[in-house]
Amino acid sequence: MPFTDKEIIAQKENGIVTVTLNRPEALNALTLEMVRLLSFALSRWEKDDKVKAVVFRGAGERAFCAGGDVKATYALGMRYRRGMADERIITLFYAEEYRLNRQLFHYKKPLFVFMDGITMGGGFGIAGPCHFRIATEKTALSMPETNIGFFPDVGSTWFLNRCPGETGTYLALTGNAISADDAAWSELATHLIPSSSLQSCMDAIEKKIQETSIPEALEDALKDLSITPARGELQENQRHIDECFKYNTVEDIQAALNRDRSDWAKKTAETIQSRSPTSLKVSLAHLRQAKTDDFNTIIARDFILAQHFMKGHDFYEGVRAALIDKDKSPHWDPARLSDVTDEMLEKYFTRAELDLDEMVA
Repeated sequence: MPFTDKEIIAQKENGIVTVTLNRPEALNALTLEMVRLLSFALSRWEKDDKVKAVVFRGAGERAFCAGGDVKATYALGMRYRRGMADERIITLFYAEEYRLNRQLFHYKKPLFVFMDGITMGGGFGIAGPCHFRIATEKTALSMPETNIGFFPDVGSTWFLNRCPGETGTYLALTGNAISADDAAWSELATHLIPSSSLQSCMDAIEKKIQETSIPEALEDALKDLSITPARGELQENQRHIDECFKYNTVEDIQAALNRDRSDWAKKTAETIQSRSPTSLKVSLAHLRQAKTDDFNTIIARDFILAQHFMKGHDFYEGVRAALIDKDKSPHWDPARLSDVTDEMLEKYFTRAELDLDEMVA
């Protein structure tokens, strides 16, 4: 029998549980209830000998998952700012989401994801830890948080630091979406398969899983269906990316972009100029620290940073400008990179009120 709670549909067949995120009208954005259901169900499936693998996909034609339900988080945060909710309420979603990300990262059974459409933010938080991250020609992948006054969270810096050269730095700071070709080239996707072949892909997984549940052996199920990615925009501009984004301060990165006279550099500099200065500096510092950290350390720091951002200004202003009023004209505070001091930056990385595993509903 299928398990369904309207927003999560899970069907077990031939040893595989197929999980469908079922909020197509919201681009399958995650709610707190969806996170809780996934975590509970994953724990059960991991102990169930009849379950050999789990496959994630999104309902509808447009998205795998557009991230967390930012509007709901914004609404709760505004209640907190008005003194109508306490801190635990506004950070509860992040705590449970990040624990789900950690659970997926350490999951003992093979995980597959079909990133067939928009995959951003918290959507990559589910996709990233999967052993097999399958992109299609419809994939648009991004960590867009600097555009809404936040930072690349859900453990994404672990994966961004494993992209070629300074690609991860470029993606973290700009928040730009990349194509399926670039997702495969940067190894944020492990395979590129046409959308029309996803059912054949599913059939091949079901057949192979009867023989083995070893991830390396399951690679054979995808090999014949995978196609070679074309040369995308990231790869075309890799020399520029590596040269301009190798620095450890956002100011130095901006200066390098300004020295580079290419059209790409000009456009990229304008993009960064439009992002939250606080988000940019925190994101770069977090990314550099994460180079030598394990996943658990990164996700724990994500929760520290999230708490500080939820008490600040730019997240609310960024969401307002992007999703509420939609005027696309956020008023960041501080408004300039030079006004984000080292002391201000350090405060974001100091221990917050709550630890990740202290948060229990």
